[in-house]
Amino acid sequence: MMAQGGVVNNPVEMKPIENKRCAYRWSAVASLAPTRFLVTLLVSVTAIFMVVTSARVAADQAPRASKIFGLVVVGLGGNSDYSEMFEEAASSTLQAVNPPPEATDAGDTQTAANAVSGLDLLLEHESSREEILNRLSAQIELANQHRELNSDASTRFMLMFFGHGSYDGEHYRFNNRGPDITGEDIVAALQPLQSGQQFVMFATSASGAVLEAFDAKTDTQNSNLQRVVITATKSGAEANAVQFPRFWSDVLTGQLADTDHNELLTVLEAYEAATDGVVRYYDNASLLATEHSRVSSNDAANMVLARLGSLRGQENNAVVNDLLGQRQQLELEFNKVRSKRDTLAQSDYLDELESVLLQIARLQLQIDEATGWQPEAEVSAEDATERPEEQGDSGTILPAEDKQENGDDTGTENNGG
Repeated sequence: MMAQGGVVNNPVEMKPIENKRCAYRWSAVASLAPTRFLVTLLVSVTAIFMVVTSARVAADQAPRASKIFGLVVVGLGGNSDYSEMFEEAASSTLQAVNPPPEATDAGDTQTAANAVSGLDLLLEHESSREEILNRLSAQIELANQHRELNSDASTRFMLMFFGHGSYDGEHYRFNNRGPDITGEDIVAALQPLQSGQQFVMFATSASGAVLEAFDAKTDTQNSNLQRVVITATKSGAEANAVQFPRFWSDVLTGQLADTDHNELLTVLEAYEAATDGVVRYYDNASLLATEHSRVSSNDAANMVLARLGSLRGQENNAVVNDLLGQRQQLELEFNKVRSKRDTLAQSDYLDELESVLLQIARLQLQIDEATGWQPEAEVSAEDATERPEEQGDSGTILPAEDKQENGDDTGTENNGG
């Protein structure tokens, strides 16, 4: 088998390289004798994806065996359209984020924190202020117990609100059954949480105001805290009903948001994709945008929200977790080598790149084997879920009602100011 610019030794059968996996599917590289052309080709094609990945994943964020705890809350919709949108967003979130149930021994004496993991759900008819605080407290207790029992394990905590919100000039309020819960209530309830990674999202109108509550009470007891807060609006003054939950749901039901194609969807990737969907929604409808989302922390780039593709369902696979950790370390090494490009002789620079890329290729083969990845199955799944005729201009599948009813009512309903 010949390669342009040189002869490839020890030819092997090349696996298909799809657009969505090209950064990680250099399967044949591990079996080929290195050539200067091969390195140049690998660098030119892979660098675009690898730089994104290595820049966005910190060294201490390698995927390890971890537990996810938290709560997803659906507020009052006000009408059936909004209720359906909010519940769909919550359902998509649970389906994407929650790991599969982990088998446990009947005689296991560990606490429930070791056996139970995943996000809890409060639907519209359940979401009173009291029930939100009770469920949140229960999840925090489970997360803290797990952290105490497994000091070497990673624990992630997520809290998400889908619904309507309001702001009276002093307090952000989430619209739930009975007395509304406030931003201050939520911040205070999170204080006992010991988890190092916390993701909080308010996909509601007026939600930008809640950032003031988080800023006013920063956590000074936990220096290792990584907290990311996403709001659907930039301030409390943006009081119209928001479309952000709809596009968040679209993001989590597809793979288009995984911009670095590593099958690890970060909070930042999901946020940017949902935000882009919202922008296109208003542009396509020729409406003035009444919502501008915000993300509060740079840690969003380092926080994994969900696993996709062949990594989905492998959350409890210790072999896969270990290999992913090794891959991310190599990606960081790749970025370090590229940063030395101006200080090394070209031959030395290419030698170092070649070494790292070959290690990554060999490691990816092990990941593929451990997950049982099959290119034919992946292509089939993508064809079934990403048909162009069902997508809007943004590449995001739009609900049917938006294709015909995305006119004046969206930008004017629930105008609180």
